Amino acid sequence: LLQDLPRTFGDLEPFNDPKSGIHGKLQNVLHAYSLHDPQVGYVQGMNLIAGFILLCSKEDELSCFWLFARMMQLPKYGLRRFFLPGMPRLLILGYQLEHLLSANLPRLNDHFRRLGVNTLQWYTPWALTLFACNMPFSMLEKVWDRFFEDGLAALLVTTVGILSCAEQRILLCDHDECLGFLKESMWTEVVDLSKVFDIADSIKFAHKDCDRLEMEYFVSNSGKTS
Repeated sequence: LLQDLPRTFGDLEPFNDPKSGIHGKLQNVLHAYSLHDPQVGYVQGMNLIAGFILLCSKEDELSCFWLFARMMQLPKYGLRRFFLPGMPRLLILGYQLEHLLSANLPRLNDHFRRLGVNTLQWYTPWALTLFACNMPFSMLEKVWDRFFEDGLAALLVTTVGILSCAEQRILLCDHDECLGFLKESMWTEVVDLSKVFDIADSIKFAHKDCDRLEMEYFVSNSGKTS
């Protein structure tokens, strides 16, 4: 936890000012949650989610804690399962995303397969931080508004919208270029969030679809663990 505090939004005020006091507030929130939910404790990635909430709540530690706790524990958001041992929710989300890519961006999906680019190689930091790891702050606020409204379904269709906007660029990449682009330089290509949302809104995918694909994931993997 202490190592992650100075890495949290290091280019953004007030996190870029070590005298601002916000790092101490973030530490208090995350430490309190680790005591509130000792099975999960603290896992890297939580710092960016809680840090963004802290900024949006005008550095109110109590409001930040309770909103973070609800996002972790309410089934609509289900973030807690991202951070449990084995990260079960992350594996399911990767399966759900691969289904959406196959249905909506088949050329890109085939490109990933040919390159041997595994979904979780690049999607893990996006998912574990709700895009806060690298998305510009001005975009992040609007994406989170959708996440609060529609939960994980919004996270998935927004991802498809982002990839669709960058598809032509990604199709030109080899394996290493592809991973580098997705992890580092994506936002030089994807600058029009309204286009991302237009694409996301065109995809018919709701909570019931998330539930169906989650069940499919468990069925398809049940034989692998027996």
